[in-house]
Amino acid sequence: MIDLDGFDALLAQEYEVTKGGKKGNRTYQSYDGLLKVQVQVAERIDFGPELQIAKGLIDECLNEWSAESRPEIQAIVTRAFNTDKEGQINRAEIFGLLRHNIEDARWQRAMGAIRDAMRVTGSKQYVRFYHRCTVEDRWQAITIDLARAGA
Repeated sequence: MIDLDGFDALLAQEYEVTKGGKKGNRTYQSYDGLLKVQVQVAERIDFGPELQIAKGLIDECLNEWSAESRPEIQAIVTRAFNTDKEGQINRAEIFGLLRHNIEDARWQRAMGAIRDAMRVTGSKQYVRFYHRCTVEDRWQAITIDLARAGA
């Protein structure tokens, strides 16, 4: 990582740009195109108390919209707020709700509450290595088992 950070700093100096923060994904390839390193940064997002307000607004919408419908319709949205065995809500389902373009004012307020509830609480950096025998071949992941390497 030190070498990659140094390489990024050299590129920024050469092209006279001010590099931003650590957020962002980067890909590096060897000159022959046979080795590749990907660095990905994933943010850890938690939700604040606004999420409960959003749930209440969404429940209001669902109760009105699904009064004459089957319970499976309500289960689709309710699933987003159910917790898993670690007590965490399903973030992917919550983000999925934000993609729906529903004009109801309560729904819009609920989506605003979800956005306000999002808090970036940290990030993780992932480094992945790949190789291939020729430039026409598909990339193959290189597994690096650091726990075994120290044994």
